[in-house]
Formats: sequence, C-alpha cells, structure tokens
Amino acid sequence: MRPLILSLAVLALAVAASNRRRPVADQPLPAGAYVADVASLASHNTKYRKVVYTGPLSQIALMSIPPGGDIGEERHAKVEQLLFIVSGRGEARLQAGAPGAVDAARKVGPGDVVAVPPGVTHDIVNTGAGSLRLYTVYAPPNHLPGREQATKADAEADQEDQAYGHHLE
Repeated sequence: MRPLILSLAVLALAVAASNRRRPVADQPLPAGAYVADVASLASHNTKYRKVVYTGPLSQIALMSIPPGGDIGEERHAKVEQLLFIVSGRGEARLQAGAPGAVDAARKVGPGDVVAVPPGVTHDIVNTGAGSLRLYTVYAPPNHLPGREQATKADAEADQEDQAYGHHLE
C-alpha cells in the first residue's frame, strides 16, 4: 500500500508543479532559451517564412502558405523537420524515392503534425480557401537566424539563405 500512496503523492506534486505559471515575465531566461506561444505567433503570421528561434541544434520558423500555394518540394539530406499545422487545410506529400513521384499524401489541418526524417522528399500544399499557417522545427537549423521572407518567391531568390541550408548537405 505504501508504494501506491507514494506514487499518488508524487503524481499530485507533479500536477501542482505543472499548474504553476512559468516563467514570470521579469525572470530572465537562460542564455539561448526561448519561451513563446508559438501557435499564436503562427496563427497571426503573414510571411511565407519567419525564423523566430535558432539554437545550436534546432530552429523554429513560422510559415504562411496562400490558398493554392505550397512550400515547394524539398529534401534535406541531414535535417529532420517537424511541421505543426495551426490553421487552414492542406495536403502533405511525402516520398522516399526520387523527386516527382508521391509515395504518400495525407490531408492535414489544425492540430496535425508532419514528421519528415532526413532523405524524404516532401511538400505541403494549401488546399483550403484561406492561408495555411504552421510552424516548423528544423534539427539542425536550416535557415539563417532571424530570416524573414514575405513570399515563396522571396525565399527562392534569397541566395544567402539557400546557401546556409545547403551547407548541411
């Protein structure tokens, strides 16, 4: 009986700790740390890509894809990517083989995540009537820290950012 009581006490302490608000606004964060309501930031983002955090091993970027638009087919040899859909509707297209052939397509919407391991060609296409808003986590970082691109065309023309991403390949 004692182990059960101890387990319940530990559980109660964990729940109480998780209910506390953290961090308090006037407390400084450790160097390199980042705390934000990233889903809210993504839902209000209007830029094609906006990098909001870059750490030594990962990066967070917000994205807004217009109706009928897409991220563009891409493949990262050494980068894992997680895409979290915040608003809108779309289709995730994934393929393990050569570019051009879709091995799998899945409808995505708010609350969905698309996990893309290195070496998988992928694209997210907006199939809805409004903007498809998401945030993505790259590990390791794939874009220049703080980089913002208003449109997909701006991102494709950004040679410096393209070079940064290709240094991992």
